[in-house]
Amino acid sequence: MGGADSPIVYDLMVFDDGGGGGPGLYAGGDFHTAGGVLAKRIARWNGSAWSGLATGLDNAPRSLMVFDDGTGGGPALYAGGHFAK
Repeated sequence: MGGADSPIVYDLMVFDDGGGGGPGLYAGGDFHTAGGVLAKRIARWNGSAWSGLATGLDNAPRSLMVFDDGTGGGPALYAGGHFAK
């Protein structure tokens, strides 16, 4: 299921990470690259190019959600699934 030969996207979420580039479209699923760029199961589309997140994930996320926990750090992007770490 999934992997490099048959990539699967399980969820998409728009999120502004505060990095100055504005909101991006995040994709989570069972894939290793996005647009030819290394992306360990999670990637960001900025409107013109894909980028992988620095850490990646050890398993495919089944859902993505933006949530502000009220601790003052602002909203964060959360991935749901079965992860070892």
